[in-house]
Amino acid sequence: MSKYTIQQIKKAVDSKGYKWFSDTSNKGYDVNIVGVRNSSTNGIVTNKFDDSLTVSYKDLNGKWCFHCFDATTDPGSHYERNLLNKDGVAILKPGQYRVHIRLDYTKVDMKHLNNREQ
Repeated sequence: MSKYTIQQIKKAVDSKGYKWFSDTSNKGYDVNIVGVRNSSTNGIVTNKFDDSLTVSYKDLNGKWCFHCFDATTDPGSHYERNLLNKDGVAILKPGQYRVHIRLDYTKVDMKHLNNREQ
Protein backbone atom coordinates (compact mmCIF):
# COMPACT_ATOMS: atom_id res chain seq x y z
CA MET A 1 0.00 0.00 0.00
CA SER A 2 1.28 3.44 -0.93
CA LYS A 3 2.13 5.97 1.77
CA TYR A 4 0.66 8.76 -0.35
CA THR A 5 -1.99 9.35 -3.00
CA ILE A 6 -1.68 11.31 -6.21
CA GLN A 7 -4.17 13.80 -4.75
CA GLN A 8 -1.98 14.42 -1.68
CA ILE A 9 1.13 14.89 -3.78
CA LYS A 10 -0.60 17.24 -6.25
CA LYS A 11 -2.01 19.29 -3.37
CA ALA A 12 1.46 19.62 -1.81
CA VAL A 13 3.01 20.61 -5.16
CA ASP A 14 0.29 23.21 -5.79
CA SER A 15 0.54 24.60 -2.23
CA LYS A 16 4.24 25.33 -2.76
CA GLY A 17 3.53 27.14 -6.02
CA TYR A 18 5.37 24.54 -8.07
CA LYS A 19 4.34 23.45 -11.56
CA TRP A 20 2.25 20.27 -11.77
CA PHE A 21 2.54 18.69 -15.20
CA SER A 22 -1.04 17.87 -16.18
CA ASP A 23 -0.37 16.74 -19.75
CA THR A 24 -3.55 18.43 -20.98
CA SER A 25 -2.73 17.44 -24.58
CA ASN A 26 -2.48 13.75 -23.58
CA LYS A 27 0.89 13.25 -25.27
CA GLY A 28 1.84 10.86 -22.49
CA TYR A 29 4.63 10.64 -19.95
CA ASP A 30 4.86 14.28 -18.86
CA VAL A 31 6.24 13.12 -15.52
CA ASN A 32 5.96 14.59 -12.02
CA ILE A 33 8.68 13.15 -9.78
CA VAL A 34 8.35 14.24 -6.16
CA GLY A 35 10.68 13.40 -3.29
CA VAL A 36 9.12 13.38 0.19
CA ARG A 37 11.53 13.60 3.10
CA ASN A 38 10.68 11.65 6.25
CA SER A 39 10.17 14.47 8.78
CA SER A 40 10.04 12.09 11.76
CA THR A 41 13.85 11.66 11.68
CA ASN A 42 14.39 15.33 12.67
CA GLY A 43 17.27 15.62 10.20
CA ILE A 44 19.19 12.66 11.60
CA VAL A 45 20.82 10.41 8.99
CA THR A 46 19.25 6.97 9.43
CA ASN A 47 21.16 5.06 6.73
CA LYS A 48 17.80 3.75 5.52
CA PHE A 49 15.50 4.27 2.58
CA ASP A 50 12.99 6.03 4.83
CA ASP A 51 11.90 8.80 2.46
CA SER A 52 9.56 8.44 -0.52
CA LEU A 53 9.78 9.15 -4.22
CA THR A 54 6.52 9.46 -6.14
CA VAL A 55 6.07 9.33 -9.89
CA SER A 56 2.85 10.63 -11.48
CA TYR A 57 2.08 10.78 -15.19
CA LYS A 58 -0.57 10.16 -17.82
CA ASP A 59 0.02 7.17 -20.05
CA LEU A 60 -0.52 7.29 -23.82
CA ASN A 61 -4.25 6.59 -23.28
CA GLY A 62 -4.65 9.64 -21.02
CA LYS A 63 -4.95 7.53 -17.82
CA TRP A 64 -3.21 8.86 -14.71
CA CYS A 65 -0.60 6.51 -13.26
CA PHE A 66 0.91 6.91 -9.78
CA HIS A 67 3.77 5.08 -8.09
CA CYS A 68 5.30 5.57 -4.64
CA PHE A 69 8.71 4.09 -3.82
CA ASP A 70 10.83 3.85 -0.69
CA ALA A 71 13.83 6.09 -1.34
CA THR A 72 16.38 8.33 0.28
CA THR A 73 16.87 12.04 -0.29
CA ASP A 74 20.13 12.19 1.64
CA PRO A 75 23.33 10.14 1.64
CA GLY A 76 24.15 7.55 4.29
CA SER A 77 26.75 8.43 6.91
CA HIS A 78 29.31 6.06 5.33
CA TYR A 79 29.29 8.10 2.11
CA GLU A 80 29.45 11.38 3.99
CA ARG A 81 32.71 10.16 5.57
CA ASN A 82 34.06 8.24 2.54
CA LEU A 83 33.42 10.43 -0.49
CA LEU A 84 33.12 8.80 -3.92
CA ASN A 85 33.27 12.24 -5.55
CA LYS A 86 35.79 14.95 -4.62
CA ASP A 87 32.96 17.53 -4.77
CA GLY A 88 31.04 15.86 -1.94
CA VAL A 89 27.72 14.02 -1.63
CA ALA A 90 24.29 14.86 -3.01
CA ILE A 91 21.46 15.91 -0.76
CA LEU A 92 18.08 16.67 -2.28
CA LYS A 93 17.44 20.35 -1.51
CA PRO A 94 13.80 21.43 -1.14
CA GLY A 95 12.50 23.01 -4.34
CA GLN A 96 11.41 22.19 -7.86
CA TYR A 97 13.95 21.25 -10.48
CA ARG A 98 12.58 21.25 -13.99
CA VAL A 99 15.24 19.31 -15.84
CA HIS A 100 15.64 16.29 -18.03
CA ILE A 101 16.55 13.23 -16.00
CA ARG A 102 17.80 9.74 -16.66
CA LEU A 103 18.36 6.58 -14.66
CA ASP A 104 22.02 6.08 -13.71
CA TYR A 105 23.99 3.68 -11.56
CA THR A 106 26.43 4.54 -8.78
CA LYS A 107 29.87 2.96 -8.50
CA VAL A 108 28.28 0.34 -6.24
CA ASP A 109 25.51 -0.43 -8.79
CA MET A 110 22.66 1.33 -6.99
CA LYS A 111 20.09 2.87 -9.33
CA HIS A 112 19.50 6.60 -8.97
CA LEU A 113 18.04 9.49 -10.93
CA ASN A 114 20.50 11.94 -12.42
CA ASN A 115 19.64 15.30 -13.96
CA ARG A 116 21.03 16.18 -17.35
CA GLU A 117 21.21 19.48 -19.20
CA GLN A 118 18.65 19.87 -21.95
